[in-house]
Amino acid sequence: YEYEKQHALIITSSSYDKVKLENGQYLYDMPAAYGMGNFVEDKLKQLGFDDIIKVHDPSFAQLRKAMSTMNARINEDEAEDVNGLLFVYYCGHGFSDGKTLHCVQGNNEKMNAKRSHPLEEEIKYFSTNMNSMFCCLFDCT
Repeated sequence: YEYEKQHALIITSSSYDKVKLENGQYLYDMPAAYGMGNFVEDKLKQLGFDDIIKVHDPSFAQLRKAMSTMNARINEDEAEDVNGLLFVYYCGHGFSDGKTLHCVQGNNEKMNAKRSHPLEEEIKYFSTNMNSMFCCLFDCT
């Protein structure tokens, strides 16, 4: 596959002090997530990626904005008939509801589908662009 543009979306979540599990315990923080995001960003730049959006401990609104911005860039590629490559990296806590992978945000009180972001579902939308290939790496616990 030959591509003309390389895009990346890096999402890291490390602070979970308010996220409570169903058993009453709290999720542990993941301080290494931020460093992992920086490491991935550095490696992608070495590979020639120049369009990188990175968000750390995003709110729901910040995550939606990052996803929307990347989607607009992918749509521009399609409108210009440009082959693109999208790499998505998520590092943090996550869970599956049997349908999709959700990323858990630290500003939520309880971990469930209503208080998380359906990251996998959002990323599937990128695959509707016929000119782009995409690769996702979910580094979740």
